[in-house]
Amino acid sequence: MKRTQPTAKATQARPAPLSTREVLARALDVFGDAWTFLVLQEAFFGVHRFVDFQANLGIPRATLAVRLRLLVKHGMFERAPREGSFRESYRLTPAGLDQYNYALALTRFGDRWLAGCDARPLRLRHRCGRFLGAEGYCCGCGRTLKVSDVSFGSTSLHKLDVRLIRRSRASRDPLAYLRGRTTSVARTLNAVGDRWSLLMVYELLDAPRRFDDFLLRLGMAPNILSERLRYLTSTGLVVRNAYQRPSRFEYRLTTRGKNLCEVVLALLTWACPWLGADPADRPRHTCDRPAELAYRCRGCGADVKAIDVSVYPHRLAQTNAAVKPSDPRNRSRAVKRRSTRASETFLQTRRA
Repeated sequence: MKRTQPTAKATQARPAPLSTREVLARALDVFGDAWTFLVLQEAFFGVHRFVDFQANLGIPRATLAVRLRLLVKHGMFERAPREGSFRESYRLTPAGLDQYNYALALTRFGDRWLAGCDARPLRLRHRCGRFLGAEGYCCGCGRTLKVSDVSFGSTSLHKLDVRLIRRSRASRDPLAYLRGRTTSVARTLNAVGDRWSLLMVYELLDAPRRFDDFLLRLGMAPNILSERLRYLTSTGLVVRNAYQRPSRFEYRLTTRGKNLCEVVLALLTWACPWLGADPADRPRHTCDRPAELAYRCRGCGADVKAIDVSVYPHRLAQTNAAVKPSDPRNRSRAVKRRSTRASETFLQTRRA
């Protein structure tokens, strides 16, 4: 019997799976820019129109147009015609909705470590009727996920291809990402910085690193690396310890910085299935399975999904501090302010 020859398409070698570092770099190519994720955040609030994105974020029109095209290109948004108008709206795709856990991780970090004396900017309510006390757990074993239970030892020692990182100019205004809606996501993105910073945090979650270690593993330019290390040190995420004199330092994460583990795992949990990653190179949980992060409601135990969460602003307690109840006119103003607050409607998260 004559044996058939395999076609060229069949003999073509399959591409090798990406390392976790490469998958994280490709994901940060989309979400590492703070403006991009703030646009995605507005979509979770139910915003669909170009003018609404611009009004809520205070973003330049040209910058917003570039970010929307990027999200459409990577399958996070889809254009949909608007009824009675020639303009289009932008709707979340299933891949975009899956990013909610990443947004929730950024929110939890900002609420815990960056709120300061202020209250949380937003409160979340689950469909069960309780305030959302999200609890991160391992998808493999169902146990609560802790930083100490995850190992980040990467088997890949190849230098990261810097072409995976999209080049863009960083904003010169340190508060540029806090101009729009006040959320803990904006605070966290402003504290972390850009895509390079989160890649450096991923390396530090494995072990303390020296300056040359970052150059070897990430392929960063020395001037960019020096600037990012200074920034992470100033925000209290990284501390440096001298191991040799003069001017030789080793960098390690602080307690605050270690809690970014949840942010990194949430992004990897989304990116690995969508982009393809080597299972042997992924972070491991103590259950000896890949550390995949998901959230459940502490009130009812159900998994947290974007369509099941309603959002409303949290008013600070000191808003009425200047009102003296001894004056009858001031008491009436306080009552009127409380009634206005009580009648405020929730901002419901809409289905994409």
